[in-house]
Amino acid sequence: MLGAADEAPPTDEEGFRAYARELRNPDFATIIDEGAPSGPIRRTRAIGNRWHRYDRMRRWPARLIALGDSICIFNPVYVQGMTVAALQGALLTRHAERGDLDKLGPAFQRGAATIVGIPWRVSTSV
Repeated sequence: MLGAADEAPPTDEEGFRAYARELRNPDFATIIDEGAPSGPIRRTRAIGNRWHRYDRMRRWPARLIALGDSICIFNPVYVQGMTVAALQGALLTRHAERGDLDKLGPAFQRGAATIVGIPWRVSTSV
């Protein structure tokens, strides 16, 4: 969940649940109430965009890949990060099915950068 201006979701469990119940879509509160926390509630104010251009590295360690937020972090306002990570996951599956895992890294990083390209331009040119 996110807030605007001085409004932010509380980090205590009771306040967090109450904040979720105040949202226009009741599904968030239902999902939170039916789930179990995997750890403490954390707040971030980091909303910048960062792209680590691993696709441009001259040397890459064998059998290593960078994926999702380790490649590119989007401002959560644009809700692109999970979609980009899912597309990269699908790309990784296709590459892994082809075989040679020692050479997978560089080819995957180039493909992952292609996936990042359009959402990056959208989120950084606003």
